[in-house]
Amino acid sequence: MMESQIPCWVAPVWLAMLFHCLGLAACAQTFGTNLIFNGDAEAGPGSTDGLGIALIPGWTIQGDMSVPMYGIGGGFPETTDPGPQDRGLNFFAGGVFSGIDLVQATQLVELTNLVSAIDGGLVRYDLSGYLGGYAFQDDNAVVQLSFLGARTNLLAINSIGPVLAADRNSLTGLLPRSTEGSVPAGSRRIQIDLLLTHVQGAYNDGYADNLSLTLSPALTIQPLTPNQVQLRWPTNVVRTGLQYSPNLRKGPWQQVTNPPGISNGQYVL
Repeated sequence: MMESQIPCWVAPVWLAMLFHCLGLAACAQTFGTNLIFNGDAEAGPGSTDGLGIALIPGWTIQGDMSVPMYGIGGGFPETTDPGPQDRGLNFFAGGVFSGIDLVQATQLVELTNLVSAIDGGLVRYDLSGYLGGYAFQDDNAVVQLSFLGARTNLLAINSIGPVLAADRNSLTGLLPRSTEGSVPAGSRRIQIDLLLTHVQGAYNDGYADNLSLTLSPALTIQPLTPNQVQLRWPTNVVRTGLQYSPNLRKGPWQQVTNPPGISNGQYVL
């Protein structure tokens, strides 16, 4: 996580140093990447009639979930209805109502390469997506994150949605929702559940699209002067040891003993 005002020549250098000195170098490739596979429903074929899809890539499905295409008529969202500006061809929908009100799609994200950083309180998450439904009906979508420990014990839950008819002014469409927080210490995987709930009608019109889960370092870099940078991290971080090197790419890295200026989760260089 970097402050937007950092000059482009400063950010990569100091971020690389910060990743290394706080033990985040091995996590860099994971940060900023959408960890939800096929969160935009574009990895497989779309339905032209809204019927269930046997296989939705990346997801384990319970129920008759569908991946309709925008603009197929029949009351489904049009390309001009509220929704993502960068929408693709398809979106998620609950499918034809078969007597079961809840349809569920699930993914698991492994956090093996982030264990040290997570347990040190150094990782944050951002969950976002477009959620909605049909006209005056309250069929809806929720995206839920379950943070699981090494023995699949539940550590914490967070979610976005639902978006009900009143939120949409009884118009068909999808609205943006988001949440964020710190990945709980002890987390070893994240279970992602897309929950589409039927309330009324012959079709489960819980809709979702452009689902995203990204992780980022719980750190900021703030330039104070042309020659001085302030590094900040959460005050509950366990690892605050600093290292320096004249060559950020090759090292060698040396420990900074008793570094001046470390207090309340910040360090001025």
